[in-house]
Amino acid sequence: MSHALALSPSGQLFVVPDEQAEPKLGLTDATGLIEAFAASSARGLELLASAFLQEPLPSTFAFWRELARRYFTALCHNPNLETAAELGVPAPRLEEWPPWRRGRHP
Repeated sequence: MSHALALSPSGQLFVVPDEQAEPKLGLTDATGLIEAFAASSARGLELLASAFLQEPLPSTFAFWRELARRYFTALCHNPNLETAAELGVPAPRLEEWPPWRRGRHP
């Protein structure tokens, strides 16, 4: 079975079965991601941006991993790290995203 990452109307990320998602996740990886996202979106994103940083993932996981990676990178490069989490980090500029992530197809 394969999986995808879904976003609830309340803003919670969660793992759902998706037979069409490629590549398929191994049982250990799927279980780890399901448990992490069940605990919290933050825990799941942290796992994606660390343990799964170089792993081939289905597109929904890859999208959120890249977003989490960019967020953590911006947060770590903020000279005011103590207040950065409260104030947030700037959103990526549109031109920083590949065309398929901007809704445009090549």
